[in-house]
Amino acid sequence: MTLDTTPRIVVIAQARLGSSRLPGKVSKPLGSDTVLGQLAGRLKRAVRPTHLVLATTDRPEDNSLLGEAARLGMVGFAGSEHDVLARFLGALALVGADDEDLAVRVTADCPFLDWREIDRLVDDALADPSLDYVSNQLPGNRKIPHGLDVEVVRVRALLRAGREADAPGHREHVTPYINTQPNLFSVRLSHRQKEDLSVLRLTVDTPEDLQLAREIIRRLGDFPETDAVLNLLAESPELAALNRGVVQRGADSEMDRRATAARGRQLLAVANGGPEIGFGHLARVEALLDAWTEVGGRATLFGRGVQGSIRRRLESAKVDVVDIETGATGPSAEAVLKLADTLDAVAIVTDGYEFGPEFLAKLVTKRSTLSIDDLAAFPHPADVVVNQNVG
Repeated sequence: MTLDTTPRIVVIAQARLGSSRLPGKVSKPLGSDTVLGQLAGRLKRAVRPTHLVLATTDRPEDNSLLGEAARLGMVGFAGSEHDVLARFLGALALVGADDEDLAVRVTADCPFLDWREIDRLVDDALADPSLDYVSNQLPGNRKIPHGLDVEVVRVRALLRAGREADAPGHREHVTPYINTQPNLFSVRLSHRQKEDLSVLRLTVDTPEDLQLAREIIRRLGDFPETDAVLNLLAESPELAALNRGVVQRGADSEMDRRATAARGRQLLAVANGGPEIGFGHLARVEALLDAWTEVGGRATLFGRGVQGSIRRRLESAKVDVVDIETGATGPSAEAVLKLADTLDAVAIVTDGYEFGPEFLAKLVTKRSTLSIDDLAAFPHPADVVVNQNVG
C-alpha cells in the first residue's frame, strides 16, 4: 500500500459578525453574493488548496456563519473569539492536518483577495521544506494593498506558537509570534509587485470600504482579476479616494488597545462601606479599579469604611485610598470634583444609593461619569450607567 505523502494545503478564513466599525461586515451584500461569498468564490479559483475552512467564533451570534460556510462549500469551525491562534489549531485538527502540512491564513473581509497569490506563495513553501512562513507582506514591510494579504505557515510552526506564545497580540493575530522572530523561525517575504500600492484599501472594514467594493463590483462584475481592479483604481483616482482616510488597524490585541487607552490615566471612584450598608459598593469598585491598574492606569478610591481585606487588595493593586472620616456624611459632589481636579482624573465612578440624581448632575457637567446603580431612581444623569442587578 502506498501512503499519500502529498501535503494538505488548508486555507483558513477567519470571520466573525462583530465589528466596531462595520457590524456584520462579512455578511453585507456585495455583487451577486456577500463579502464572504465573494471571498469564497476567489478561494475556489486557487489550484493548490486541498481544504477551505471558515473559522468563526463560538459566540451564539456567529452561529449563522457555520451555515454560510456550508452554503459556500467550506468546512465550518467555531472556536475562541479572542484566542484566534487556538481557533486555527482547532480548525487544522478538524481536517487532520499534520506537522508538514501548510496553513494559508486569510481574513474573510477581503473580497478581492488574489487567488494566484495563494498558489504562488504555497509553491514557494513547497519548494523549500525548511521554510516555516512566507507572506506577501510583513509587519512594517508592505507593498500590496490592504486586503490582499496571504500568509502561508507550516503547521509545525503554528503548533510551536500555540505552545509558546502567551502575549495577547500573538494569540489574537495568529502569526506575529512567528513572523517577528526570524531567529526562531525561517521567515520569507515575497512581494507581489515592485510598485508600492500599500496606500490602497481593498479590504472591507468600514462603510467607506464597502462603498468602494460595491463600486468596483458594479463596474467590473463578480470576481474581477486583481490587475483589473488595480487598473480601475489607477484610471479612476476618485474611487481610491472613497476610503483613503480610513486608518488601518494594527496587530494589537483588544487588551493592548485597552492598555493604550488607560496607560497613565487617572480614574477616581467614590464608594462607601460599613456595617449598616455593607461592603458590596466597595467590592464592585475595587474590581473595576483593579482591572484599570492592571492595564497601566492609575486609580484612587474616595470613600469611608475602606478597611480590612478590601483595603489590602486595593493597596496590592496600587490603588490610592483617600479616606472620609468615619461617621461623616458625604463625600459631597464638590469634594469629589475638587479631588478629581487635583488628580486630573479622566472619569469618575460612583457606587452607592446616596449618590443620587442631584449629586450625579453636578459631576457629569465637569467629568465623564459612570454610575453603578439599579436604576430605581430616575432621571439618571450619568454618561454610563451599569445596573449591578442585571443577570
